[in-house]
Amino acid sequence: MAGKKFKIGVALLFLLVVGLLAGLRWNYGVTMERAWAAKLDQLRRTGNPMTLSELAPPPVPDNENAAVLYQQAFVLLNSLPEKTQRRLGDLIDQKAPLTPKEVEEARSLLVSGEQVLKLVRQGASRSRCLFPIDYSAPAYNLPLHHLAHLGGSLIPLKVSWRVNLAEDKADEAVADVVTMLRVAQGVHNEPVVLSAEYEVMSTESALKKLEKTLEDTEPSRKALKDVSDALGNISDRGGYVRAARGELCLVLSVIDMGLKGRLPDQSQGLWERLILVVGRPWHIEMFLPDVDIACEWHTLVEKPMHESGAGWDAQVKKMETLVTKERVAPISGMTVFAMRSVANCFDRGVARKSCAKLAIALRLYRMKNGEYPQALSLLAPDFVDKLPVDPFSGKDFIYRREGSGFVVYSVGPNMTDNGGVEDAKNRDAGDIVWKCAR
Repeated sequence: MAGKKFKIGVALLFLLVVGLLAGLRWNYGVTMERAWAAKLDQLRRTGNPMTLSELAPPPVPDNENAAVLYQQAFVLLNSLPEKTQRRLGDLIDQKAPLTPKEVEEARSLLVSGEQVLKLVRQGASRSRCLFPIDYSAPAYNLPLHHLAHLGGSLIPLKVSWRVNLAEDKADEAVADVVTMLRVAQGVHNEPVVLSAEYEVMSTESALKKLEKTLEDTEPSRKALKDVSDALGNISDRGGYVRAARGELCLVLSVIDMGLKGRLPDQSQGLWERLILVVGRPWHIEMFLPDVDIACEWHTLVEKPMHESGAGWDAQVKKMETLVTKERVAPISGMTVFAMRSVANCFDRGVARKSCAKLAIALRLYRMKNGEYPQALSLLAPDFVDKLPVDPFSGKDFIYRREGSGFVVYSVGPNMTDNGGVEDAKNRDAGDIVWKCAR
């Protein structure tokens, strides 16, 4: 009898403990669910998007859409013989100037790619561009194949630029650069960080070609004004801010995946579902700081690096504490460093475009006055509306005359004046420089 009472007592104690734990779990779960709902509500009330669909660009009719022509150009390029494609690529990568024989060969190859060139130039003349991206798909699974296709469609155009440069056709070479810039701007409205990085890097590549063109040739006043106009509003951070908002949607999408414990196409067994249900409150607690950090860097991207640099440093320190010591915010370990790198990338692009604007204004000044000015202040307002501000220093760009040419530069991401010297191995270590020896 005593043994039976003991067993009943143990069973009741066990049920009491289980009930107590279940109650604590229920109470903790309610608290975490309320905290998660409040966080999402706060995001909505502050105007932050919750899904990429909210950031999707408006539709564009096919007859106005540059992307339609760029995609056709890529298909045509891929239909060329592999040997032709490879040789076009070799001519682009070649560092030495094209020889007369290579120019002749390049012109022959461009005949094969004539229709590709035509489509790209027609596309660049259109003011709107929208690639067929399904923004209703989960942000972590967004296909971006068009970025590679867009870069591929530019191959004949880059060869055309090299040929025009070799033949001293300055205005034609500048026109090729203008087309490259406008193609790069085709992804400007995409709320995706990779698209923003693509635009910056493609623009930088085009401006390197412009720098070489100004170094070797004498474009006309009209050609210079055309390329200056193509640079657009350098201080506009709209595309970058939109991409950062898209990255916040990516964070929310990954958290949603983490709370579900699987990708949409994966199945779960009974025990897996049970573990997820029981463990959900702890998962929410782990992910909540990720949202806070994402919202903080979401505000930092609206400011140039000379204003936001300290904020990014604080973000990194906070992330390291949360991830390594408190064992929460697992996504921040991936996103904070990436977003700071993107911030540097964007402001590097701003600095490069600003250098280009100034270089064009300097060349126009020399056309009118016979020599370069002693100071950048002499360019405004006749040659530039106002002088751009270095996003890394918050001050004017640094300028000096060198021989019969000039150098103008930004202090770069390290925010240190290295005397107008770039670091070939680490773009974040040196200055961002534009040189012209003539």
